Amino acid sequence: MGSPRTSAPGTFGTLADALENVDAEPLSPARLLSALPESLHLDRSIVGGFALHDCLRLADHEPVRLDYRCGDARVEIDVSPSTAGGPPRLLEVAGLGISFRRGSDSAAATAIVHTLAAALRARFGPEPRRWRLLPVSGRHLPSAIAGEIRTSAAELGDDPDGALLLRDAAHHDLCYGARPEAVQVAIRGREVDGLSVRYPAPRNGRVPPSGAVYPVPARIGLRRSMRAHFAGLGVVFDDDLRPRTVPTPATFRRALAGRSEIARLRPRLVAGLGPMLPAITWASYLRRGVLPISIAPSWAVHLHRLVRRVPPLAKIPCDVGMVVHDMGLHALGLHAIPAAAWEELVDRAVRRVRARGLRLVPRLAGFFEGSLTRTSWEVWKLIDAPADFGAAFMGRVPALEAELDEL
Repeated sequence: MGSPRTSAPGTFGTLADALENVDAEPLSPARLLSALPESLHLDRSIVGGFALHDCLRLADHEPVRLDYRCGDARVEIDVSPSTAGGPPRLLEVAGLGISFRRGSDSAAATAIVHTLAAALRARFGPEPRRWRLLPVSGRHLPSAIAGEIRTSAAELGDDPDGALLLRDAAHHDLCYGARPEAVQVAIRGREVDGLSVRYPAPRNGRVPPSGAVYPVPARIGLRRSMRAHFAGLGVVFDDDLRPRTVPTPATFRRALAGRSEIARLRPRLVAGLGPMLPAITWASYLRRGVLPISIAPSWAVHLHRLVRRVPPLAKIPCDVGMVVHDMGLHALGLHAIPAAAWEELVDRAVRRVRARGLRLVPRLAGFFEGSLTRTSWEVWKLIDAPADFGAAFMGRVPALEAELDEL
């Protein structure tokens, strides 16, 4: 006797599930928001001053969520396909179940649910329909949210680091068959002060892990407030949530100018002398509040291309495409660390080197590039608004200090 079949609502657990869902209509944040009348779209007051702040889906096991705000008050509405044996819904309309989450203002939430139900009934009719939830992806963002961030073509030569950026672009094209291009990012119609660079996915060769572009969590890449915050720094997330469009160091420094309450760490392009920047050099920059982004010399890149043809050396690192890696991973993750926390961590690291000697430097570099960066992104993933980062990060500082002390 086989085990009982189980599958989450909106997913295909078996071939039978797949066949059953062939004709089901797709449900996503984009589809749901497009079905509502304009009077119920983003930032429109609906009930008691509540307005739609966001429309999103953050995990494959979750429904589509409508996030309403009125000052500090919040109402979260869930919309998902009606399924037998599923959780109870407040209302069901056209095969869609509508409910609200715990913690919401129940009176306002009930009124909003009824307003949404009336709108969906008018759009789809009273008869039940079959729906299937689409996978979580940047492709399914509502157009009104995706369209808040735009890019237009620009010239790398207009950046203070234009010459080094052009060298890096040529190296990236040489190694990976994809040439980076300068863009101007605009958020809600307002251009960011400075240029960003769009790094296409490699077409010829594999980027070593040291230079890879890693996706951000859905809670960052798909939430409207987070997307707007990072776009204001010059960052654009692709549909796969990878930050392939990143600000140049000069743009990033402008965006954070005058922010004395956050870490003094600022990125800077460095003309490297070899394939990679030595750990001791990297650490000396970091102590001065500089995140160095090395651009390898041309001879090292040509040598790197030859060496990596040997299978055991295929993943050997070289400072090519480090702009998108360091900006999209380290600079973005660390940029809002409170100044006091940053200074304490750096001072503690310096004291450890004085006590243990320079042999500790590679391990300290691993701490700042690894543990500290991971911790920062974990905090970004948990908070509801960019302004919450500082307080949430301070709760992680004791553990980070203890880790430094154990090196």
